[in-house]
Amino acid sequence: MNDGLQEGLQLKEEGIARAVASRKENFRKAQSMAIQLAPIKGELTTDDVKLVYEEQGGNWIVDIGPAAGAIFRNREVWEPVGYEPSSSPKNHARINYKWKLKNGN
Repeated sequence: MNDGLQEGLQLKEEGIARAVASRKENFRKAQSMAIQLAPIKGELTTDDVKLVYEEQGGNWIVDIGPAAGAIFRNREVWEPVGYEPSSSPKNHARINYKWKLKNGN
């Protein structure tokens, strides 16, 4: 791996860690919602978690913000199963990965 790519990956990991650390309580709440929602939906995206989070009175942008991309980051718990365009108009049809719980966890 070249030095520029390695540095970029390191900066990415540091940025994710900062985003999660600054929103730890709300981030854990969103992760918990994802785990509860997965057996019901089977496959889900961050849009699905966002919808439930906001239905329960949370403000996704303020409470989760850039940490949203790390909700499904634990590959011991989640596995990617596809992708689809975001259903949120503000996301401009950005591609979201679809995830499912690994091994029925």
